[in-house]
Amino acid sequence: MSASSAASFRPKSPPVLNCTPDGYVPTSITSHMFLCSGNLDYYLADRVVPLLRSLGVDTPNKITALNCCLRAALIYELVVHRSYAAVTAMLVANQVLDCADGQCARRYGLGSEFGAWLDHTTDEWFGYCFAAAVISLIAVEHGPASVPVAAIVAVLAVMGVGGKSTFDVKHSRIPWQDFKWNHKLGMYQELYMTYIYCVLMGGFYAAGWLP
Repeated sequence: MSASSAASFRPKSPPVLNCTPDGYVPTSITSHMFLCSGNLDYYLADRVVPLLRSLGVDTPNKITALNCCLRAALIYELVVHRSYAAVTAMLVANQVLDCADGQCARRYGLGSEFGAWLDHTTDEWFGYCFAAAVISLIAVEHGPASVPVAAIVAVLAVMGVGGKSTFDVKHSRIPWQDFKWNHKLGMYQELYMTYIYCVLMGGFYAAGWLP
């Protein structure tokens, strides 16, 4: 994409249209900047991308790599220092960067099959590592057969189904009118992922499940 084309790029409104399927019409809630965290994620991503490019992080794959570094630091903070406020803030930053690589690809015409594969694969492995870290912390504190462990395994299993369904939708380009329940679960999970992370971390901490 030429510089003039990039300059003429206009972010979608509401921002969640960047990750919703063809045929989906945002509601008053999903189009609201604060009632749907996906709008905030993409709004911030659109502003972060030019800044990252000015710092040399100028391709989607470089942004994905940067996010991998953030995720590694996040897991380390979670397991070693157990600073849950910092972890939650890093989860929010992770979501913005996860949107930013796609926005960079769209704005500057830098999308590729490898980039899409890399984005999905790193998202998937981060999900595995984050789930394993949280489950291990709770298991050490309450025992592997405890109610907290069973609860978090159930929650993460549902999120896993949602994540897999989201990938299937994007890979197969399934339109909204053909969505099944699991596809809707995945889409709404993606739209609210930042808030889900915040609620989960805050809920686990408030319940005394995390050490």
